[in-house]
Amino acid sequence: AGLAISMRACYPRKPRLIGEYQQLGLFRANIPPSDDGTIHTYAQVVYPAQQGPVIAPREVYFRPEVRNALISEMGLPSFLVQGTTGLWRRAPDLALPPKQDPKGQGWPVVLFSHGLWGACEMYTQLMREVASLGAIVISLEHADGSAVYATDPVSGGQRKPLRQPLSNPTREEEWRFRLPMLERRAQEVRQAVQALRALQKEASKDTTDPLRLAISHADMDQLYLAGHSFGGSSTIFVAQQPEDLNVKGLILLDPWIGALDPNMTSKGLTLPHITMISGEWSAGKGGTLAREFTKATPPELNFGAYSVEGTYHQWIAETAYSLPAWLLRPIRVVGPASPMEAHRATYWALRDGLSDMGGPAMPDVCGASPGARPRLLKPLFS
Repeated sequence: AGLAISMRACYPRKPRLIGEYQQLGLFRANIPPSDDGTIHTYAQVVYPAQQGPVIAPREVYFRPEVRNALISEMGLPSFLVQGTTGLWRRAPDLALPPKQDPKGQGWPVVLFSHGLWGACEMYTQLMREVASLGAIVISLEHADGSAVYATDPVSGGQRKPLRQPLSNPTREEEWRFRLPMLERRAQEVRQAVQALRALQKEASKDTTDPLRLAISHADMDQLYLAGHSFGGSSTIFVAQQPEDLNVKGLILLDPWIGALDPNMTSKGLTLPHITMISGEWSAGKGGTLAREFTKATPPELNFGAYSVEGTYHQWIAETAYSLPAWLLRPIRVVGPASPMEAHRATYWALRDGLSDMGGPAMPDVCGASPGARPRLLKPLFS
């Protein structure tokens, strides 16, 4: 009993959701190939929900395959991953029926890409925060060799093992090594968008398929792409491809500019975007490259460029909620700032930026501007 009580004291402590929609639904599903594609993509979906019969079985917080991969690939202690952190528990939300958008237009959709060593559940709290603002958030599990584990939606097994990084590469060696991964991710994003739009056209609110039911409540014309770290790299890469996915804006969280061809990043972006970097990256090369990239973009497309002071690179990943802050600070997962204060600053910027970026629809969904800027949130440019 004493051991159980001690372990419960180490369970994740998550803040209250910042948005209006406190009741959410969560499930994982296979996004089928688009009509002209062959790629199945496994994904986690989080959305505003309402009371009613569940539409899919409740998920575990972290799948056993992902927990085992964290142990074997990252060398994390088994007792931490399998017990103390609570990653084995149930996901925070049931797969409840989707809630109707109050305006009847459908919820905006945010398509999220994870970073290196990620998986579709690695940013669950971030997904929940954005969904609580009034959006359907879909986290793709990329089978490009960068995920700690990537599920094959057809066979149920592992699709592509993690590809180990280069040792001390130059920037050119790095982006050339990452280019096939970026190209694969671009295919996955493009085909997922095409497949979701096709599902929306044929979807019925009477369906029993959870993905079709969720997408029947979406507005795929209000599409945003988001990503953290290498997911930020691939979001930029997708945005600079010639194919027009009719994307309304981008959310870039510690985007890894060094993984991209300098000829590409010197052009900046042609889409509205929000950029947020951790305090750790702000003080280093990652922050320098992010500032240079942001400066190359027309200022009218910049709807927020901030650093969140006192945070480390993983501040918006699920690892930041895996143990109490005093245990995570020595291993540089949680920074010196108060986790609650960092949370408030991060989601102030996301809420404000999405509201400004979304034109006439998103402000009504997200609500009014959330007040004065939190003190941890510093503009990237003075």
